[in-house]
Amino acid sequence: MKEWLNKKLEESMELALLTKEKLEEYARKAAEEARLTGKEAQKFSDELKGKAEQARLSLQERIDEAVRKAVENAGFVRKEELEALEKKVEALEKELKKKKRTSARKKTTSSSKTDKKGK
Repeated sequence: MKEWLNKKLEESMELALLTKEKLEEYARKAAEEARLTGKEAQKFSDELKGKAEQARLSLQERIDEAVRKAVENAGFVRKEELEALEKKVEALEKELKKKKRTSARKKTTSSSKTDKKGK
């Protein structure tokens, strides 16, 4: 019976994409086939759900990594990178405006001094 249960647990990788309801139905049918006691059936069901969740998480990680690589290879910029660049541009624009104002004031001040010397 232990071998049979292990085989069923190995199949749980295939169950990663099943809905919770389908997974519970599968566990119930498998427990009936193996003639498990209520306690054994519950343990099997819990193990199956745990394996299925692990498989889902693993699959999601693989998908996320594949998408990240595809986006990177295609030369696309991630939203976070774009937002960081936009903030840098805004900061530089503010700094440039400030320097222009300071420069304009200096020119105005030096032209006033030149005018006073010329008189």
